[in-house]
Amino acid sequence: MRATPAVVALLGALSLTLAPGAASAGVPRDFWGVIAVNSLNPGDFERMDQGQVGTLRIGALWRDVEPNPGQFDFSYLDLVVGQAAAHGIRVLPFPYGTPGWIDKDCSGLTESQCERVPPLATDAARNAWKEFLKALAGRYGPGGTFWQENPGTPALPIREWQIWNEPSSPTYWQPEPRVVTTHSW
Repeated sequence: MRATPAVVALLGALSLTLAPGAASAGVPRDFWGVIAVNSLNPGDFERMDQGQVGTLRIGALWRDVEPNPGQFDFSYLDLVVGQAAAHGIRVLPFPYGTPGWIDKDCSGLTESQCERVPPLATDAARNAWKEFLKALAGRYGPGGTFWQENPGTPALPIREWQIWNEPSSPTYWQPEPRVVTTHSW
């Protein structure tokens, strides 16, 4: 008996559903990536590891990491970066969002939209953004303080960063989308 294309497709779909490990056999781990929409916990990293996830894209929300000028709270990012490294998962963070303490023009925007105004309006805003990015790279990049403070965690420093989130989208770049290809600060 010869299998029809529909039967082959059905068997393929069942193999992906019933045996996800088998579906990824022979596919390099770095092929699979996920983005976290909600907060992650250690069990999530176990499941990602079992699914052979190679990359985790995660927001590094400026307002959460630096709620006040110069006062950093790395606790959630430490958890994510540490758990990801322990499971061999590369983290691709996207630093994003402008906290309320940064001077920006939010005329006619809601509070949520105002956070999506990039910190480019003034020299002070741009400098604060640069300092934030330096703090992230200094903590999680090669030789970063996170790796020094956690010698038992396998070092998997962050070497790639996606700056901002979808600047061509009106959802993530206010007051209107703008594609930035290069910018010299």
